[in-house]
Amino acid sequence: MIVDAARIPLEEETRTHLARWVEGGGRLLLAGDPSSWPESFKAKPKGTEATGITALIMAGDDSDEDEDDDEAPATKYKTYPAKIGTPAALEWPHAATLATTDTHEIYAAARGFEHGVVIGLAGDDLLTNAGIARAPNAAALVAIVGVYAKGRKIQVARPEDGISPPDNPVSALMHAGLGLPLAHAAVAALILMLAFGIRQARAKVSPPKTRRAWTEHIEAAGGLYARARLAPHALAAYARFVDGRLRERMPRGMSDPAAFLALRANVDPAWAAHVWRRANAARSADRAEGDELGILAHLSALYAAAMKSE
Repeated sequence: MIVDAARIPLEEETRTHLARWVEGGGRLLLAGDPSSWPESFKAKPKGTEATGITALIMAGDDSDEDEDDDEAPATKYKTYPAKIGTPAALEWPHAATLATTDTHEIYAAARGFEHGVVIGLAGDDLLTNAGIARAPNAAALVAIVGVYAKGRKIQVARPEDGISPPDNPVSALMHAGLGLPLAHAAVAALILMLAFGIRQARAKVSPPKTRRAWTEHIEAAGGLYARARLAPHALAAYARFVDGRLRERMPRGMSDPAAFLALRANVDPAWAAHVWRRANAARSADRAEGDELGILAHLSALYAAAMKSE
């Protein structure tokens, strides 16, 4: 795998994945600023002014040998003089040097990590079109890559490969730069839940259930009738009620409720007849004349007196 750290933004998760992949047996060529490499590789950039490099590669025959012999100590080396546009060098402890600058600083080196190998280039000039346009540069790059990638399929990472996909919705929001608003929303939700829970858990005084008397209902109904100017309706309804009750109690052969009412209530028959006649003349659709409530009160008193004398 060839990764150009100068063109591919390596996120923290991507660098961690690269380190695990190499330790598991992967072979990686990593070019660009060493400060952007995984920390476990322990490579550091080094200042230099040299623009000429020399790749020193073991010279072996092309016969088919066991693949593990590729990393055997070399007895012969081939040199590939190359030219870079941007001065770069690196410091890499415990790494085998593959190319040096004109000032004898390390430009390319290889280091083993458990089952895998990392080839590091201090810059990416050898991976650009302008860089490999020079014949020695292309040969040097092929020789450096061929040290540990002989007979293997080589893959070149694209710029979008350096961005790790989100593992969950929260990670996606973090990648989008919404970590701080997400934290604010979480804190606000906790405060809201706490406030609601405290309010719900607080003891409340339950007021005693109010009980209404029947007289209050009658008074309320009378007040409603008065506001709606329904006195004729109230008088007519009560007159029908009294008429039905009196006829149930009148003796056989008697057909005058007013006379029965005057007899039982012990009042003047003329007065009882007047009240009875006025009450029975009332209709619900009539306009109020102003005496309806007074007649209703008189009729109620006569009826109560008549029922009491039973």
